[in-house]
Parts: sequence; C-alpha cells; structure tokens
Amino acid sequence: MTEHHHDPVDVPEYVVAHIHEALTTDPRVMEQGIEVVAAGDTVVLMGRVFSRAQADAAGDVARACVPSYRVRNDLEVLDQPSPPGPAERLS
Repeated sequence: MTEHHHDPVDVPEYVVAHIHEALTTDPRVMEQGIEVVAAGDTVVLMGRVFSRAQADAAGDVARACVPSYRVRNDLEVLDQPSPPGPAERLS
C-alpha cells in the first residue's frame, strides 16, 4: 500500500488561503478583492483588477504558490487606468 503524504498547502482551504494571502501582500497585485476558488487540481481567480499587468501578476503569484495546480485567470480588468487615489481638490 502506498502512503500518500500531502503538503498542508494541498488541502483546498489552505490552497485558497495561501494564494489569497500572497495576492494581498505581493507588491505587483496588492488586491484583497480577488476571489480564489480551488476545485480538483484547478485554482480559479475571479474578480476585478485595475490593469492587465495586475491580472497577469495575480496569475503568476497563484502559479508560484501552488505549482502543482492549474490556474485559470478569470480576472476582469476595469476601465480605470489605476486605483482611485485621494480626491482631487478643485479650486
């Protein structure tokens, strides 16, 4: 009988938490609103980001976190060029 040893990161709940933490702390992404779903050997990223570069970086971060999973990047890029900053003062 073959013994299966799973790294704790292979448990779906841990996979999701691990990726979500990485997405919120990686300086290329820094986004808390990305939904991460693990199903079988696939991780799906869903939500909205401000740029194509941010969406691509999110996929890269997820792949680096769990290289044994397939990553499907379903992130939508908003029309705004960057996150909203402080309100401009018009005088």
